[in-house]
Amino acid sequence: MMDTELAMPLWQASFSGVFALLYILSGYRTVRFTARLMSALLFGVVAMMASTRVEHGAVVAAIVIGAGLLGFLVGNAFYFVTVALYGAVGGVVLAALISMGLGHPVGWAAGIGGAVAGALLGIIFERPAVILGTSLAGGALAAKSLESVLASGNLADHHHRFGWAYALLTVALGVVGCVIQARTTRDLPPPPTKGASQPPPLKG
Repeated sequence: MMDTELAMPLWQASFSGVFALLYILSGYRTVRFTARLMSALLFGVVAMMASTRVEHGAVVAAIVIGAGLLGFLVGNAFYFVTVALYGAVGGVVLAALISMGLGHPVGWAAGIGGAVAGALLGIIFERPAVILGTSLAGGALAAKSLESVLASGNLADHHHRFGWAYALLTVALGVVGCVIQARTTRDLPPPPTKGASQPPPLKG
């Protein structure tokens, strides 16, 4: 039986379910904005942890807000870090599968090599990496939200019956997200270059 202390509160599970749906249906189209939000949240949390000895609440709030704004501004760099991370995780998983297929446990060299190669491929093939990463992240978040809802409801005592269903749900939603995003999105356009020459207007 599941330890309900590990489950998210019902309000948090509902909030996470909305984000999971966003990742699955339109993760690639919204990834730049969500990366900025995640960067702002990360900077804010780090600033809050670093200012634990500051006594004045107003000063702490100013530090956290300033750090959050800074994180939002550098969110575009955080986006590429996220893309590289998606690729690195995929590279490690692929290296582990190949090693297991050859009958050998994955070693440090194979794992690091797979992570580096995956990170580079993730940057080069940005769109497929982001679509796969956001789809699987959305599927995992949706499965965790469902798990928390069941654990906090009447089905908490029967949680152990679901077992691998959460992993299968994650994979199934990930596949659905990949199909939907691949059919509804195109490559993100490059940012406009400053000072680029514009074509002359057409004369009527």
